[in-house]
Amino acid sequence: MGLSKSERRVAIWVGVGIGVAVSSMLVRVALQKKNEQMSNLPGNYDSLRTAVGGKPFPTVPAELRERFSNALVVHYEGNASEHPPYVKNWVIESAGSFRSERLFVLVEEESASEGNGTSEEEPVFRYFRASEAQVTLKSGVKADELKAVLDEERFQVIGTNSETGNPIVQFRDISPQGIRKAIAELKGFAGLVVSVSLSPFPSPPRQIPHTESR
Repeated sequence: MGLSKSERRVAIWVGVGIGVAVSSMLVRVALQKKNEQMSNLPGNYDSLRTAVGGKPFPTVPAELRERFSNALVVHYEGNASEHPPYVKNWVIESAGSFRSERLFVLVEEESASEGNGTSEEEPVFRYFRASEAQVTLKSGVKADELKAVLDEERFQVIGTNSETGNPIVQFRDISPQGIRKAIAELKGFAGLVVSVSLSPFPSPPRQIPHTESR
């Protein structure tokens, strides 16, 4: 015996409901797999591998996760000193004010112990623009004179500091070793240069995960 009109209508709606439920479940599973794959890509915090070279790095400090929630670890250098203070270097890539803007930040993590510190003694973090240095020139020396001696394939004068008037020099190699080498090379122009320092980076505020009050 066939189904009545109302029974057929109920059967159709039941079928639709099951189809929607199955479809939603498949979408959730696909999104979960995609998120897992993305989190394992080199550079992502949970991958524990740098974006450049795929080198291992330890668990990212909460300080970095909260200030740079969507960043990538481009380079990492563990502590190289046998004596305190112990300094780890993180070079991360973060989004700027515009979607296409890429910011490279050097984060120095300094602690009194080789670990990540304790609740009584937290690490100190310092932030710099990983690809820029401010150069203080000797009295009477012009920025064009510095520009003339720089290797154009690795260095570029991109402007001046609005407060000090010092030239801002950008360099290509933003690995911790490359940054040190660039600073040393700029300081080597002793006839032109008084001092060289990395440009400070204004770190964004911490993004504390929201927890519902009970």
